[in-house]
Amino acid sequence: MITAEQVLHFETFGFLVLRKLLSADEVNSVQREFDAVWLRASAGQPWSGEKTESCQPFCETSAPLTNLAVDDRIHGTIEQLLGTSAIWGASNATRFVGDSSWHADDYGGLLKTYPAIKAVMYMDTVEKDTGCLRIIPGSHHRSFNRPLRPLDEQNLDPSLTPFGVSGTNTPGYPMETQPGDVLFFDVRAYHGAFGGSPGRSNIQMVYFPEPANIDEVEILRKIYHETQFHLRFPESFLNSDQPRLKSMASKLVELGFETKTA
Repeated sequence: MITAEQVLHFETFGFLVLRKLLSADEVNSVQREFDAVWLRASAGQPWSGEKTESCQPFCETSAPLTNLAVDDRIHGTIEQLLGTSAIWGASNATRFVGDSSWHADDYGGLLKTYPAIKAVMYMDTVEKDTGCLRIIPGSHHRSFNRPLRPLDEQNLDPSLTPFGVSGTNTPGYPMETQPGDVLFFDVRAYHGAFGGSPGRSNIQMVYFPEPANIDEVEILRKIYHETQFHLRFPESFLNSDQPRLKSMASKLVELGFETKTA
């Protein structure tokens, strides 16, 4: 359980880092499963290390990683931040090469007033100068988010300096983590990573709150139709004996979304 102060921290700044959420043994198990799922998804081909690559869906294809997605330490935190009727968004794994310029994951501006949260776990120790995820605190608020839109140009061309500084020197909070730590952030906040070595990797899980009105339902429908993997889930979710999995899947069925990750 996170504290009221931590909830306020998230609401104000748009992120939260929870230390040592998983034990060393659990981290080792997740790493083994990460490697196994990645190898299956790539048809047995090892990662080339030449460019950033992502694998999606990810947790949905693995029972142990699915359990991670509904683990009380992660999903329980999501429930405190989004409400007990959270909806499964998607998951992916990424192996990074080079920087990730500043950007917001707002699905083309759809999430102006409707939030989504990513829970992210890095497989490696990542610090300020070694590729940790940085965030511009408070940039999930529309009043602050709009003035930062010039950063989108920098995301397309990293050589641009819309605020007179490089991406690396743009003010941001380094969300440094070690294996076992989990960070949570509002996807509308501007975030990026700089200076990391090739091969640093993470698992990302996206959650949405249950839509409160027809406008929010329409936002989810647009995200569903404009993406390939979001708001989709395997049949096993719906038939699961885990209440959280079954609940998240059932809500998506009610919205008319497919019951498979194809």
